[in-house]
Amino acid sequence: MPDAARQDPVPPPRDGSSARFALLFSPPRVRPALQALAAFRSEIDDVLLKPLDSSVRSVKLAWWADEVSRLGEGQPRHPITRQLLPFLSPGDHQLLMSFLESTAAWLEPYLAASGGTLGEMASRLADAGASGQPAALRRPARALGTGIRGTALARLALVSPSVLGRFSGSATRDDCFDRCRTFSAEQLSAGFRDFPAAETRRQRGLLVMAKLYERLNRKLSGAADGKLVELSPPVKLWTAWRTARSTSGIEPDGTQ
Repeated sequence: MPDAARQDPVPPPRDGSSARFALLFSPPRVRPALQALAAFRSEIDDVLLKPLDSSVRSVKLAWWADEVSRLGEGQPRHPITRQLLPFLSPGDHQLLMSFLESTAAWLEPYLAASGGTLGEMASRLADAGASGQPAALRRPARALGTGIRGTALARLALVSPSVLGRFSGSATRDDCFDRCRTFSAEQLSAGFRDFPAAETRRQRGLLVMAKLYERLNRKLSGAADGKLVELSPPVKLWTAWRTARSTSGIEPDGTQ
């Protein structure tokens, strides 16, 4: 169970990770919020995707569900949720609860529920303090989040096939992997196509993250089982920089 009493600051994403590059090109004012969201996702993925006894998994998820409820009441205990609190609008904690409760038995609905929720949450955090989030942003943000989530699962499935086991049904593991990768690519493409041009500056962190995963998705095609597919740090930096420049003309240090 997480140690709710600890006062440690929320650790940044690891050096060279896609999340680290997305933060680098995010507006400085929202970096703490997006860093906390990335840490929340990582904590929950450790519970959902790593081998754990079912009773232990249930206890951990129940604790996090209680913590998200406390967040909604303005009384979080964990460093991650305490860091998120100042950036949340009323009701935003329900998106985190939706992520926790994403248990759909079919692949595409699961990715849309879990990844879509994270994409929407990231876009809302990036808009914190703005006059209001455009309704036209919700759908493409959820599509990008879905594509990011699905690509991450497909990548993990190459080295840990059991990750997609619950979604395979009568399909083979290869078929399930292909479905996951293809559906994710389609979602990323749709998200970029429909993204409101007026929102790209505020949302450049999400767009950078999505572009990195779009490139990773292409690299997954034809990848061999047992091999962890990665983009090199120089490729990530170049992709992130070009994406940020194309959306808002910022410089690589992330200044606005």
